Amino acid sequence: MDEDLASSIALKFVDHMRQLIYDLRLQMIHVMRPDIKPQSVGYGWVRRTWEKGVLEEGMSMISRMLKTENVHFPVSGPPKVMMGDRDQETLAELTNNAYDLFIEGDHDISSVKDFRKLINSRLYAKAPCPILIARNQIKRNRSVLLAEEGTNIRRLAEQFGSLMKTSKLSVDLIYFKAPKITDWDRHMAAAAFAEAGEFETAREVFQKENPSQKNEAARPTFSDSETIAALDKIKVNETRLMNGPADKLAVLLQDYDLVASTFPSRKSFHLEALASTDASVMLFK
Repeated sequence: MDEDLASSIALKFVDHMRQLIYDLRLQMIHVMRPDIKPQSVGYGWVRRTWEKGVLEEGMSMISRMLKTENVHFPVSGPPKVMMGDRDQETLAELTNNAYDLFIEGDHDISSVKDFRKLINSRLYAKAPCPILIARNQIKRNRSVLLAEEGTNIRRLAEQFGSLMKTSKLSVDLIYFKAPKITDWDRHMAAAAFAEAGEFETAREVFQKENPSQKNEAARPTFSDSETIAALDKIKVNETRLMNGPADKLAVLLQDYDLVASTFPSRKSFHLEALASTDASVMLFK
């Protein structure tokens, strides 16, 4: 936590989440960045007095934030205030304690470049638990699993289900296939498809690729029994397959409060959508 807009958004998001997740308990963490180096303060009681003052200032900040935002939620313990580098101290806290989820507010990161830098930071890369980037308050009570082609959908569903097992959020699944453009005609077709704002169902895609089998059911990409069982366990409502340019994927995400996905790699097409969506983003490894 910090005394800024990002933390305000995160607090409001969590305050609403507690109404949807029965066993949610929060541990607040704040890392102080003193204006002077601790070494220059001295030693003994002078140093201890200074450190006590800095930590009390951090506790006062947290109290002000909670009072200002008027939020109330169960906590797992008193706030923890530390001094030092924010990412380093936060990572140490996450590593040394068995947290289920790390939540922080979005620091106005909307460009692909900045988002890539964030998820490649040492804190995000080394975090031992899933990460939630809170961007907006929950309004629709809708969440979606976003799985790019090649994603282990069973593992994603199991991770999400383990964390959100008592959630009342509605869950959908979007399976995203980036178009394989080999010539100009296919490029133009993909562009026209995106401009029309059309997103195909699994059945429609299957019938286009297999015109001789129009009367058959669409061949599910995730047809193994373990994957189906994992999706059934989290009660997925609707499954949609998008087969179009990555920059149009964000259009489909506008209807959701929370997008859960795996950490995008450098070659992932859905990284751009995660960077630009207004929905909060939950990332699993």
